[in-house]
Amino acid sequence: MDDVTAAVLLAGKGLAEGTKLVMNGVGSIVRYLGGNTPDMRNQRRRGITEYKPSEMGGFFPPEELPEDTVISGGRREERAEAVEAFCLLSAYHRIPTVLLHISNQHLEQRMTDAFGNTGLLCQVNPLSPCYEPFFRKDKREIGQMILESAPKELEIKSSLRTYLDGALMYLEAKKIRPSYALLASCPHGQLFMKVDELIAQNRLSPGQGQIIKQKLMAGQNEYYKLENYFYDLDGQIGPILWKKNISGSLSPVSILDGISRWGILMLDLNAVSDQLLLNLMLAEIRLAVQRGIRLNLVLDSVELSDNDYLKRMIGQHSGRLSLAFSSQDVYAALNADDNLFHVLLGKSGKNIIFSHGSNVSAAKWAEGIGYYEKEEVSWSSQSSRSSQPLQLFPTTSKGQSTNITMKRDYIVRPEEILRMRQREVYIYSRDRNELAHSSLI
Repeated sequence: MDDVTAAVLLAGKGLAEGTKLVMNGVGSIVRYLGGNTPDMRNQRRRGITEYKPSEMGGFFPPEELPEDTVISGGRREERAEAVEAFCLLSAYHRIPTVLLHISNQHLEQRMTDAFGNTGLLCQVNPLSPCYEPFFRKDKREIGQMILESAPKELEIKSSLRTYLDGALMYLEAKKIRPSYALLASCPHGQLFMKVDELIAQNRLSPGQGQIIKQKLMAGQNEYYKLENYFYDLDGQIGPILWKKNISGSLSPVSILDGISRWGILMLDLNAVSDQLLLNLMLAEIRLAVQRGIRLNLVLDSVELSDNDYLKRMIGQHSGRLSLAFSSQDVYAALNADDNLFHVLLGKSGKNIIFSHGSNVSAAKWAEGIGYYEKEEVSWSSQSSRSSQPLQLFPTTSKGQSTNITMKRDYIVRPEEILRMRQREVYIYSRDRNELAHSSLI
């Protein structure tokens, strides 16, 4: 589908008509601004903009570019609406998006409903197994992906990258495109002999064969680490991996290739524990950024607690990558890491907060939203009696004084976050410096 047609279809989702938000009636605004009671003054100090029930898409107006976004709390249906709005805005601005989720069929269906007629969406899941991470990549890129995604305990050194480079040169000499299946089943112990066979068949010159052997020799004592890497990865990537004899008419899809063909690529990680597969995908996304591609990454219900690679990406990602992180409890997903939580909030331009069930997480979000100076009024009264000579009854006098004190308080208190109803939401937008409060239609 051409870009013009896709833009028209996206406009039908409400993005081209501007926000769908409607503020409370004019009379209430005047009363809100004009009231001079302590409660009204405190409301103004809190700075919360109240909206009538609205659609989530209204908080992602087309004049804005997608930016780092945090979506926390609520039900999966509510979070899915926010993810959809983020992706619609990305597609409207023609910025490719990669969406990684954990077997979220509800989100898959919602994205299908939103993008099914645009030709912009590609879904990779166990029902559509077509992921081929090394599709159309050169040996340098493949080596970088493997080394960056490998867990620390494997202790992969640069010499193993040299070895891998030699193995890929061997495939080039055979005029075979590198693929996951070939690398995962590589007969490492036979590579020297196979290089000699190519030389004997005049398919490889002695000089070229010697270069390949030198590279293989550099890491020949560590190739077992590659075997361990692919052994662990096989169990994670298997349900979505493209297999020539099984995937039928499906074409292989990599992240780099997918975002150039569809614009929105949705991949099912299958399980929270599949950290090696997640790292491999993140390494490919990093390759895209290094190529100068502007793209967005959405992480839905992905755990960060034990993933150092993802933590680094959150803290160090460049301006060419916008990150949307969605979780039932973002603070818990960060393993209650205060520093990482503040880094995430510090980078985000939009925070979407639904109800939370954890007192600790509610308190952290109240801190993240911030504080204001609350006006507290107290009254005191006093009376006195006095008598004068020749006065039959004493004179009684009474007085009352008003005391005003200022106290630092949460803009949104933790108990308010705990008591939020379904579909009630707070949304902070840094570009507009606005904290909005509404409920979703």
